[in-house]
Amino acid sequence: MTDNTKLNKSNNTHLKFLKPVNLSNYMEDYINIPRKALSVLLIFPPETNAVRALYTFEENPDTSIGIKPPLGVLYLASYLNRYSPHQVKVLDCQILGLNEEQIEQEIRSFKPDVVGVSAWTDFWFDAYRCIQIAKKVDKAIHVTVGGPHVGVYPQETLDYSGCDSVIIGDGEIPLFWLINSLSNDQLPSHLPGLHTKKGGVKKGALEFFVLKDLDLLPNPDRTLLPYKKYYSAVAKSKYIATMITSRGCPYRCIFCKLNFQKTLSRSAKNILDEIEEILKLGIGEIEVYDDTFTWSKKRVIEICQGIIDRDYKFIWAIRDRVSNKDEEIISWLARAGCKRIHFGIESGNAKTLKIIKKGITKQQAINAVNLAKKFKIEVLTYFMFGLPGETIEDMRESISFAKDLSPDYSTFSVTVPYAGTEMYETALSNGIIPYDYWLNFAKNPKPKFEVPFFWEEHLSKDELRNIRDEAIRSFYFRPTYIIKQLVKTRNFRTVFRKAKMAWGLLKAVLIKKQE
Repeated sequence: MTDNTKLNKSNNTHLKFLKPVNLSNYMEDYINIPRKALSVLLIFPPETNAVRALYTFEENPDTSIGIKPPLGVLYLASYLNRYSPHQVKVLDCQILGLNEEQIEQEIRSFKPDVVGVSAWTDFWFDAYRCIQIAKKVDKAIHVTVGGPHVGVYPQETLDYSGCDSVIIGDGEIPLFWLINSLSNDQLPSHLPGLHTKKGGVKKGALEFFVLKDLDLLPNPDRTLLPYKKYYSAVAKSKYIATMITSRGCPYRCIFCKLNFQKTLSRSAKNILDEIEEILKLGIGEIEVYDDTFTWSKKRVIEICQGIIDRDYKFIWAIRDRVSNKDEEIISWLARAGCKRIHFGIESGNAKTLKIIKKGITKQQAINAVNLAKKFKIEVLTYFMFGLPGETIEDMRESISFAKDLSPDYSTFSVTVPYAGTEMYETALSNGIIPYDYWLNFAKNPKPKFEVPFFWEEHLSKDELRNIRDEAIRSFYFRPTYIIKQLVKTRNFRTVFRKAKMAWGLLKAVLIKKQE
């Protein structure tokens, strides 16, 4: 049984309450003024050998909700292009479908002095291989690695991957300092967020780099990537973009590995100017990827008023919490053209919501979804199975709750206990997960690594997969749901995308079981 008392009294050692860096403390010429221009290749790795964690798209790619541009590497490249003479190229291996041989050819052709690799735990093996390939092409290439995986395993990345440095936190300025330093034949060890193989990972205030004023960052230059290739299965427009208007999240859900809790945001004018740049590219739909878009009511109103005043015509969507909704906010969003809200509800069981520290109630979820419907805003809800203490009855309560809410879309997944989360730490300490498999994977990544253990307190791995499939069948293949979708979907492009995704889901959760 779950020791809920122990879980709820966790010391939250995985949370890091970080202070923004004072840039005036780092004014040395050699980190800010390059002696010569270097060539820099920023790589977002493939997903060919991604972690297998009971996602439906692993069983059938057609169930994927889409491919979105990697904003992280775009921010890095755009900052370097704005404030330095360095020659920068961005390589999104996922949208281009590049294999290892093609990545090697790209590196040989571009001849970079520096290669930056974006590392997510799900894609860690492919990121690791990009590091190895760069060093194979030329050992003199300085390879630096950033991204969420590095935030959890910085020293392991330095020790085992073959890279030369890692960047933890907001990467734009540490990468700028690193490349300028290399152009001056220097490799400093005192800079916040930047850690080298020789110096190791610094602890305390210098471990993470947090940028206080996000308006200092130039808007991501989307023309650095084939921006018209990206898509979303739930989008209504042919071309989509994503954007981030704030960084951080003030909440403490036990399944999340966010390590910076204070929310830092961009100004409304800065956000509106980026929207204008996106619209000039002919893109008609924007998905805002903030963890919680409406954390400040005043900010929401300023952004929506600006969209109305500037007469921008586009479709947009946000991700948000059900606890932040009131009628005035929803009204402003609707007037400004917001057409879809993604709500992370996670569970339809009150006890489970309390255990995972979600900080919401079922009634708040009902109110938020109904408010969105009142203003004709589509709703996508997220539900998770395999949470601490959850029984099969609790999970079926979530399925029933999802159907009762009747959102336009709902995703159901098995909870992955990622390293760096309170959930994973508790599972290890309670013996629910017998050994630290993520640490082993960080040190010695394997292709298509299968997560060996979930939170299997009441249900086995196979049973968790089965309840996920039951939820998908029960929600999406109801006659009432199918008819509703057919009636409201009039755009052929949207019909095709939805039909392809539906067929993929059918094969993944129904036909496959009968074979």
